Amino acid sequence: MSCDQMTWFILCIHDQNPLFPSLLHRGGTHAFTKLLSVIIIVPKALHQSITIQKLEQLAFFMSQLIVTSLHRMMPGPTWITEAFDAGLFKVIFQGLKAHRRHRILSTFPRLFRPVFDALATLVDHVNMFLAYPSVLRRVLGSFEHLHIGERDEKLLRKMGTTFLRSWERIEYRVVAIGEIYRNFKESEGGYLCGYDECPKKLEPSQKVKPKYVRCSGCSSIVYCSRECAKRCWRTSHRENCARLERDLKNARPVQTNVDIRFFRAIIRAYLVKHRSDIETQFSAHGQERFPHTRQMAVIDWRQMDMTSSSSPLSWKDVEEDMECNNEENIRMLNGEHVATLSEMFNVVDEDQIILAFIFPVSTMEGGIDCVLADSLDAFEQPL
Repeated sequence: MSCDQMTWFILCIHDQNPLFPSLLHRGGTHAFTKLLSVIIIVPKALHQSITIQKLEQLAFFMSQLIVTSLHRMMPGPTWITEAFDAGLFKVIFQGLKAHRRHRILSTFPRLFRPVFDALATLVDHVNMFLAYPSVLRRVLGSFEHLHIGERDEKLLRKMGTTFLRSWERIEYRVVAIGEIYRNFKESEGGYLCGYDECPKKLEPSQKVKPKYVRCSGCSSIVYCSRECAKRCWRTSHRENCARLERDLKNARPVQTNVDIRFFRAIIRAYLVKHRSDIETQFSAHGQERFPHTRQMAVIDWRQMDMTSSSSPLSWKDVEEDMECNNEENIRMLNGEHVATLSEMFNVVDEDQIILAFIFPVSTMEGGIDCVLADSLDAFEQPL
């Protein structure tokens, strides 16, 4: 297959293609990561013998592969983990080192600028899904095995400010969220079991942590034992498993019970640092701006600094902004989010501050998100 033919093939890969879910379900993400390793690692034969025209074709094809295919083929955590299982970060650094050895980067830096910008976009995409333990574990493992030294730091700087900033952002977030994850694992004990009546939930001081098993059908729930899996199947999971399995095959990712629990652990850690700021915002703006409406703050994980709304938002604001489609003011809340928040406003006392945390679920179909809404006090309660 020629370079032009492969480029046309890549351009046909998008989430509107009816074959796209099947491609994802059959390991397409893993295969394309391996393809990237073939393309990005320049053979020694290219050294001093490749023409500028061929280099331009190579750089263009690499950026097309990264942006229009591999990026699209990681719409959610399930497929990001597949890419990392195929060695995504290892592939990137091996390729860059190969370019450095043959002086291609230093000789033709302009030609590969689109590749570096594409890689920056890819790194930011992975960064957005670090709230998922399955993704975080693999990124942590990649960082441990990369052993980035002084020469590698110089190489990162040669890739331009766009990529360097993306890499620094993910390094910073991995350290911060990695610490939360370690505390999460040490404190959860048997509570990760998805069976509500799990007997180990009554014995949180278990010294030996269970070896969790995952539902082989939908992969959306884990159990501390096969016994709990069987009991949960008989009592409740049987009703949902087939639907969740269909969603996965149709490239509609779902959150596992562990994902949701870790989201709440991230929220609690966030509130340890920012609760006083949130309360100050409400006390400063509440009575002045919203004397007769319920109030809330929206915190968006999709923003790299996990920013909150610049001032508290009232329920009236949300309704008005939804009517005029003013998504900027309500931090990209959609109709499904509003339904979640509407229910929350009906059950939480009026004197409670409502928080809505947005986590990404999928980048397909314009983006699918998970909103966890509750009172500030409720979020700080132990799991």
